[in-house]
Amino acid sequence: MGGKEWGFMKHEDYRYTEDGILLVRKMETGHVAGMDLMSGCRERWYRCSDRDPDRQYLKMVLGGWFGLHKFMEGSVVQGIFYALTCGCFGVFYVCDLLSMLCGTYCYRQVAYVDGGQGIQRKMQKIYDAPLKHRKRAAFLLLPAAVILILVVRFLYQPVGKLLTGWIASAVSGRVTMEAADRLMRLL
Repeated sequence: MGGKEWGFMKHEDYRYTEDGILLVRKMETGHVAGMDLMSGCRERWYRCSDRDPDRQYLKMVLGGWFGLHKFMEGSVVQGIFYALTCGCFGVFYVCDLLSMLCGTYCYRQVAYVDGGQGIQRKMQKIYDAPLKHRKRAAFLLLPAAVILILVVRFLYQPVGKLLTGWIASAVSGRVTMEAADRLMRLL
C-alpha cells in the first residue's frame, strides 16, 4: 500500500468527508455463533472522535483507573465498574491505554437519525483519532503503572480490608458501632 505512516497506522486508512469529518477504515469479519469468519472480511469506515487524542490519552493515564474516560464517553455503568474495581484490577485500564496508543480504541455513542420513518435511535461506534505524539504517549505508560500501583496499595487495599472485615462481621451478626464509624471516617 505504501502510504504515509501515522505511527502504527497508514495514512490511507484515514480520510476526510466533504464536511471535514475524519473517518478511519477498519476491516470487519462476519460472525457465526460467536466465531469470526475470515472469509467474510469487509471494509467499513467509522467516524473518528472530534476530541484531541493526546489530551484524551493524558486524561486516561491520570484518571483511567477510576473510569474517568468512561464517564466522559457517557458509559456510566462501565465508569462505576472501573471506579469500584480499579479498572478491573488494572487489566482493563492497561488495555484501554494500549488500544489508545495503537489507534484501536473505540466507544459507542447514541445517534439520532431520521430514517424516513421518523427519528430513530442508533448506537454508533466511534474511534479516537491517531495520537500525534506517540513517543510521549508510550513514555506515559510508566507513570500510569506507578499511579496504578500507588492507587491499589494506598486506596483500594485499605478500603478492601476494611469493607471485607465489616462485611464479615455483618454476616456473623457482630456489627459494632466502632466498625461502622471507621468505615464512615474512611469514606
